Amino acid sequence: MGEQDRMQEYEALLRKRLRDRKYNHSLSVRDEAVRLAKRFGCDVEKARLAGLLHDVTKECDEAEQLQLIKKFGITLKEEEHYLPKVWHSITGAAFAEQELGIRDREVLDAIRYHTTGRRGMSDLEKIIYLADCIEPLRDYRGVEEIRAAVRDGLDAAMITALTSMMSSLLRQDRIVSSDAFAARNELLEKREKQRKNRG
Repeated sequence: MGEQDRMQEYEALLRKRLRDRKYNHSLSVRDEAVRLAKRFGCDVEKARLAGLLHDVTKECDEAEQLQLIKKFGITLKEEEHYLPKVWHSITGAAFAEQELGIRDREVLDAIRYHTTGRRGMSDLEKIIYLADCIEPLRDYRGVEEIRAAVRDGLDAAMITALTSMMSSLLRQDRIVSSDAFAARNELLEKREKQRKNRG
């Protein structure tokens, strides 16, 4: 099966699994991921694939997510039991690997961490995270600031995006993933080192 045929097959799968709004979002993330990959010199086909499939299990409810977690033999970290909005990224990566046969670890990690980020993110992971945040159909408080930050590079945009997401969760008195804190801290540490080296 050629790459184009495979992508069409995945689109048909998403058409069945997602409602219109989320399906259109997935196509938009795919296109935004391709645009960012070209801009920042990342593998375009990996970005296309991860962008398209990032929300493949998004519309499973909590009971269905727990069934998938059990089916795929996933062990949640302690905090993840209290973060059901993150489950679709965990089950989505497992679904892509075990149901669709995708073996590319970079693609799977980009799906896995597109909601939280993590320490040691690859450029592809950053691109999928950001594409999910800023694709053209997105309209929320702070999105324009993240879009503008992309002009300063992936790391600058990630800091802005993670700060926005974490601020929103903190305002709502909700749990913030330790992976998000780790991702943001690492990027800030890197920025501080660069500033010191320039100074």
